[in-house]
Order: sequence, then C-alpha cells, then structure tokens
Amino acid sequence: MSTEGVYGAQNEGKSNLDHIYTQTDPRSYFSTLKPLHYIIPEQAKSIFKALCETIAADRPDEQVTVVDVGCSYGINGAILKYDISMDDLYRRYGSHEANDLTRAELLSSDREMLDHCPRNENFNVIGLDTSEEAVHYAMEAGYLDQGIVANLEQEELTPREAEIIQNADMIISTGCVGYVTENTFTSLLKSFKTDALPWVASFVLRMFPYDSIIHKLDGKGLFTEKLLEHEFVQRDFESDEEKSHVIERLKAIEIDPAGKEAGGKYYADFFLSRPEDEIKENPLSDILEGNVAYKPQVMLLAQ
Repeated sequence: MSTEGVYGAQNEGKSNLDHIYTQTDPRSYFSTLKPLHYIIPEQAKSIFKALCETIAADRPDEQVTVVDVGCSYGINGAILKYDISMDDLYRRYGSHEANDLTRAELLSSDREMLDHCPRNENFNVIGLDTSEEAVHYAMEAGYLDQGIVANLEQEELTPREAEIIQNADMIISTGCVGYVTENTFTSLLKSFKTDALPWVASFVLRMFPYDSIIHKLDGKGLFTEKLLEHEFVQRDFESDEEKSHVIERLKAIEIDPAGKEAGGKYYADFFLSRPEDEIKENPLSDILEGNVAYKPQVMLLAQ
C-alpha cells in the first residue's frame, strides 16, 4: 500500500519485511519475527477480549463480529478465538516437524490442533489484508471465519465484501496504521448504517500520527479515547539504523523516546473510537478495570 506523502517520511527508514506477508504459509512470517520478539497481538489480546465481552453483554445470544485490518495470517483471530498464545504459534511454525511439511500437510495439522483447542464461540473474525496468500491461509486454517483481499487505500469494497462486514461490531488493528491511512477506515465505514457504526480499536506505533484518522472517525460520529500512561511493545528494532530513524522521527513530532524506543523496541499507543453515548455509558477506563494488570487512565480526545 502506498502511503507516500502521508506516512512516507516515517516509513523511509523502517526495515522492509514485506516478503513475509506474501508466502503461501506463515512459516517465514514467524521465523522472521521471532528473533525480533514481535508480540503486539499478545499485548492487545486482553484489551480486545474486554471490549468484545462488553459488546456481548448486551446481547448474550449473538456472536461478536470483529474486522481485523491488516490481518496477515490471522494471528489476532487465532489468539482471540482459541486458547493459543503467540509463543504457541512461534513454537508451532518454527518446529523441525513443521519445516518438513507441505502446505497441505501444515494446514491439516493446523486444523487438527484447533479441533483439540478450546474455542470462544462468541467471537467471529473477518480478516482484511492486501495479501491473498495470507488471507487464504488464515481462512483455510480456521484462524479467520471470513476474509477479504483488498487494498482500500486505492479501491472500494465490492458490494459483496461490504455485505460481509456491514453488521460487524468492531474494527481492530495492531500496527497497520502507517501502511494504511484514513482512506481505509473511511472506505470500511461506508458499509455501515449511520445508526449501527462499529467501534474502532487501534494500536498505533508512536511514530505514526493518528490525527487524520481520528478526524475522519469524528466526522462519522465516532469519538476517540486514548489510553494514557501505558504503551505496548510491538517488536525489537531490526538494526541500529532502524532504531536511529525511529528516534529521529519521534523527536521530530516532539515525542520523547527515553525509556521506550531508546531501549530498542517499537511502542504503540491504544485508541478506541465509539459513539458519544456509548462512551458516556461505559468509559474505556471502566471496561479495562480488572481486565488489565495496571490502573487504566484514559483521555477523551478533543472533538
């Protein structure tokens, strides 16, 4: 996806890992990201689950449907729907046994694993990504319930794709902002009725301004809370050059990297956008209280 002119300067010095998202199975993805301690889906899990449970509380007999933007191989779907951790997935796809399997054998093994894994039946996950290979694998394995292959920076959803997501309860992302802009979120929201908009829950690397997306969501009637005093590790920097670039970009937008990126890791902030009446009825701080291991402090951003 091209974000030149929007996030171009921020992306300029990032390591290019595009190749790991377009393989026919996720073994390269996990073997590349394990040494970098990529962990953001695990970091996000408790927050996403708390949000889904809050939505489900009003209609216990219905599934909560989530659209995962930039889903790649369905990692968020796997760890939300099943009793699976990132460490489990790293061990699974990095094992000698997995290395010797064909794609078909690996898929068969995945399905067998899920057959013996407790599932949260309340979650239905739809994946969106530009990688046909990743989306198809995630669907065939069972990590995604449905998948859409589209580049919403450059095109619109087809009527059939819009129909797939139009009743979703929440749009989530764990690091795709910076590769996608407000164009993607605007395109997604066109599929929803104005009185049935989904929540938008985004983990955004601190080097990427989220303001333009907040502004677009605000215009749709979705107002944004930001979790304060707690940032989330995404992964280690791949090189000193990548670290230097990120620190330079952070300083350029007056964000202090001390104690975080200066230590060698990417960090993300968390934002949740919802209709104003739902924020008043159930503030994010109340939703997270008791579901996370820290005292949640939240700010409603200026409208």
